[in-house]
Amino acid sequence: MARPKNRDRYHHGQLKRALLDGALQLITEGGLDHFTMAKAARAAGVSSGAPYRHFPDRQTLLVALAQEGGERLDEMVDEALGQAGLDPTETLMALGEAHVRFAMEQPAYYRVMHAPEYHPGEEDEDDEADEEGPTEVEANGQTLAAAADGAREDAVRLAAQAMIYGMSRMLIDGHFPEGRDPEEATAAMRQMLKALVRR
Repeated sequence: MARPKNRDRYHHGQLKRALLDGALQLITEGGLDHFTMAKAARAAGVSSGAPYRHFPDRQTLLVALAQEGGERLDEMVDEALGQAGLDPTETLMALGEAHVRFAMEQPAYYRVMHAPEYHPGEEDEDDEADEEGPTEVEANGQTLAAAADGAREDAVRLAAQAMIYGMSRMLIDGHFPEGRDPEEATAAMRQMLKALVRR
């Protein structure tokens, strides 16, 4: 009796999930350049043409991963902000710490979310689905306005974004000092943001 083909193992969304997980693993192992549709297919144990039944091209798969990562970051930020209380400085520090912790725990998602392939083109700028969510640092206008006086809001917004993104990239790109506990990054992030808004 002939054995069923690999693709027969998958039903409904199982193949799609397997491809997404395979892509995440490839990106974790070697970065975005390590991920190809063919490698994702091999990781899932299917033919090289199978992924295209769910994703017409590499960019579409990356967008799906980026959206999934954004949802996970939303959950982490919501939890952090819920524990931060009402103090605006504490809220901003919680926001920054959540972003850095997400980069530490989910580096593959973080890489994809900041990849050029994910960012929509000019023709998509008015699409509501592509609008920045509340977890984006620059979209937290109320938090930043409350944490800094109005005259410094723009400067605080840019500096906070640079601090959070810079610390996150240091961690996932291997530039955090060797031998140091990565947890120190979240503590450093809090202190940097605290100093920023209280200058």
